[in-house]
Amino acid sequence: GFVHDSNGDAIIGASVKVKDASIGTITDVNGRYILNDIPKNATLEFSYIGMETKSVQVTDKGEINVILSESSVSLNEVVVVG
Repeated sequence: GFVHDSNGDAIIGASVKVKDASIGTITDVNGRYILNDIPKNATLEFSYIGMETKSVQVTDKGEINVILSESSVSLNEVVVVG
């Protein structure tokens, strides 16, 4: 599947994980992700810094595309550790 923002731009490095499981991945430079062996009736959680987390119930679909919207909560400080 793919993860995009509300403008249709790919989100690079978005987290995609199966809720309550240790299965997950991140999106590539095109916003694409691949997850294999997902349990039936699982819920996928999509998240990215500055965006609202979105949960999607897995159905029989082979591909789930998601649009994340900007979070209404803003960051006041950012600390970079190198």
